[in-house]
Amino acid sequence: MYYIGIDAGAAYARLVAVDENMKVVGRHAGAFKNRDNLSKLLLEFNRMTNTVLNDCKAMCLGGNAMDDEAKRNEMKNQIDDMNLKFPVKLVAEPQLMISAQTRGGPGVVVYSGMSAWGAAAGEDGALYFAGGYGNLVPDAASGYYIGMQAISAALSSNDLRTEKTSLLKSVTDHFKLNDITELKKIIYSKDFNENTVAELALAVKYASSGGDNTALEIESQAAIALSQIANALIKKSGLSQATVCMAGSVLLTNDNIQKLFGQLVLSKNKYASIVPLREKLEMGALYLAMEMDNDKKG
Repeated sequence: MYYIGIDAGAAYARLVAVDENMKVVGRHAGAFKNRDNLSKLLLEFNRMTNTVLNDCKAMCLGGNAMDDEAKRNEMKNQIDDMNLKFPVKLVAEPQLMISAQTRGGPGVVVYSGMSAWGAAAGEDGALYFAGGYGNLVPDAASGYYIGMQAISAALSSNDLRTEKTSLLKSVTDHFKLNDITELKKIIYSKDFNENTVAELALAVKYASSGGDNTALEIESQAAIALSQIANALIKKSGLSQATVCMAGSVLLTNDNIQKLFGQLVLSKNKYASIVPLREKLEMGALYLAMEMDNDKKG
């Protein structure tokens, strides 16, 4: 008997299975773009591991598509059509992140990459969210927002409206410009790429390491915004001893933002623990599958 956890990304899925003693039965990965992929993924896993599907006790599948009600219902219908003999749970990606770190328990995840958002899983299994409203609102502390702050600072510095900053050269070089004033044509063109702006978060990190006051201030504001997300979620979920998982390229790679974020969260929640998210998301799905079976036994 075994359990299955699946992290189903937008186009790719990763599966892990363990027995009742947490011994790995097998792993598998494959494309995940249409209705037939789940059945194919499971059949290939069984063939590779010489197992049978009826020996599975519970399965959990999660991914960013499960945030979308239509796609979630489509997956549910597909699973119903398969007539599986074991319970299946569908969850959104944030719950996988939390579960991966807490082994299926409650907790908080705060993410800062291209976007910035947070989610919490309460003791009762309820999910709570904060942030994640997109670049036009915008999501303060996202890589995109930090990049736009760098652009704004560079232009202001060039105008002599604000103090000199090394971000002026960083932004000019990043967009391969002869002069920073050429940036206006790029920003307002139809080919404007938001990912290119988000990449400037790395330039801010390098500038702050050199003592650039403007870059340090941008990082400080990002840390404050992220701590506000965490604090709001701890309050919403009632997790006084929350495990707060840090996720996303910005939060995991920028030491200044990470350190200040932790200090700000702990200043309001002294029993919380701040940890980087390192576990693979399919493990989060696996813990939820095992928890589901335990609930059934109880």
